[in-house]
Amino acid sequence: MKSSLLVIFAFVFILTSCENDSINSDYEELAIQQTQVLNLSDEIISQVDLLTSTVINSQNFSNDTVVEYNVNSNNYIVTSRDTLLFPTSKRYPKTIVLNFSNGYQVSGRVLKGKLTVYLKDTLSQTASNKKIIYNEFFIDNIKFAGNKLISFKGSKSVTDPNNLDSTIFLVSSRDSILIGSSKYVFNSYLTRDCIKLGGDTIKYITKGYVAGTDNKSNKFNSGILANKPLIRYAGYPYIVEGIINFTINSKVATLNYGSGITDNQAILNYQNGETKSITFK
Repeated sequence: MKSSLLVIFAFVFILTSCENDSINSDYEELAIQQTQVLNLSDEIISQVDLLTSTVINSQNFSNDTVVEYNVNSNNYIVTSRDTLLFPTSKRYPKTIVLNFSNGYQVSGRVLKGKLTVYLKDTLSQTASNKKIIYNEFFIDNIKFAGNKLISFKGSKSVTDPNNLDSTIFLVSSRDSILIGSSKYVFNSYLTRDCIKLGGDTIKYITKGYVAGTDNKSNKFNSGILANKPLIRYAGYPYIVEGIINFTINSKVATLNYGSGITDNQAILNYQNGETKSITFK
């Protein structure tokens, strides 16, 4: 009898241990992929801002409703096809198609495919927005599908009200990413506070939440702590500060990016008290 109880206890212990290992693995993979999407989303928005500004400042922009530009790997517009649909003197609304073709190198990454950008008005106008739609779009080996809607909310920073050189945006996204055969869906509603600190230094402060499904079709929710927003700097590929709480199947874990040190590390704290250091590529 005692021997049978020991066998049952051992069996239950093994099952529980395996279940915890599986859940921890799910959190680790989700933390890595969501961090990657957040970082790459900033890169997408930054490149769209830069390239659409170049297109808008081109001499033919005011005459066209839909403009497609091909962009080469040297960060210059090399060819353009201007399609005049409706002759008008109005500059907005406009649609710009950014064609990265088979390779546009920036910040150590390669962008491929197309981004369609719909501009309701210039983003200096309150309540104006732009929509970014992915069209067979890749960053390195990661395929993006879905869209982003970016709305201008004002020019006074919430986190740094004395800094007059800042902008606040709401970013509502549906990002479906495919890495090999693994698919993740991230539905996010984020506030993005962009603060210019002097020179070319721009600080991005992100708050909000993300929900979706992981590569095993598990539903998850993740929220950025209000008093620990995510901090990232333009030109630097990693989040350097902030905390996210993840929930998968009622189990909770916390990802802590640290307190501002510029590295590619974060600590994942599991509900059972275990911790793991994660290194982002």
